[in-house]
Amino acid sequence: MYEVTVSESDTTVIEEYIEGKLPHPAKLSRKQFKKIVTELCIVLSFIHEKGIIHRDIKPSNILLAQDAHIRLSDFDAARLYKNEQEQDTRLLGTRGYTPPEQYGFNQTDERTDIYSLGVTLNQLLAEKIQDIATKE
Repeated sequence: MYEVTVSESDTTVIEEYIEGKLPHPAKLSRKQFKKIVTELCIVLSFIHEKGIIHRDIKPSNILLAQDAHIRLSDFDAARLYKNEQEQDTRLLGTRGYTPPEQYGFNQTDERTDIYSLGVTLNQLLAEKIQDIATKE
């Protein structure tokens, strides 16, 4: 994000335009895949240190930019962790990637993103393994 402006009537967010998308897992080498996972963990660590929970980690929100580094996109469902709150007030996220607490059972925290990252990596690895198996 470059700039956020909040007024009484609206909020304006100016973000980086990123041209790119995550390649199909079968097209990634083991080294590239490991680099993507490492960079995702670094990004999540950074936003979690700021108290931000992304809440919508999934393959389509991971972009491989022209500089060969990943960008985590779509912070529309993101929220700040609130110590005094027992559960989230808005239910957001993508079914299949979000943990149960994100559907109003508890407040989401860093574990929410870690869960979604695990589901995402499992899906990507399954696609890679399936592609390798069909080639043999």
